[in-house]
Amino acid sequence: MDLGKLLSPSRDPARARPAFAKGFPRDPELDALVDRFARGDHAAVRAGAEALAARTDDPAVAAAARALRARLEPDRLAYVLLIFPALLLLTLTLWAVHRSHEPPAPATAPTVVKPRPPTLGAPRPLPSAPR
Repeated sequence: MDLGKLLSPSRDPARARPAFAKGFPRDPELDALVDRFARGDHAAVRAGAEALAARTDDPAVAAAARALRARLEPDRLAYVLLIFPALLLLTLTLWAVHRSHEPPAPATAPTVVKPRPPTLGAPRPLPSAPR
């Protein structure tokens, strides 16, 4: 088994095309866009697919170019899965901010400090002045 053949990219154009593009009509510009899509050059596919769909006379090529461009759009489920955590984060943040503002403590009566009685080993306090 030749390891070089396994690791090198395939030169067979039929294998290089993505599975969804096997039914596309053969057109040199469309084939170039499909090759760029397979290589990951999505910016070139975005620009080229719209231009090809606008200028071609063949409706099958135009439909294939639009289908190739549509493959680059994110799924609608991705938007929902992005919006749901954002709303959850916003809700939890607002709840935490609301809960962090505690009401002021109720007014309490002043605390009276009582003197301690003398203990056996402690020095005695000085006698106070007569009343």
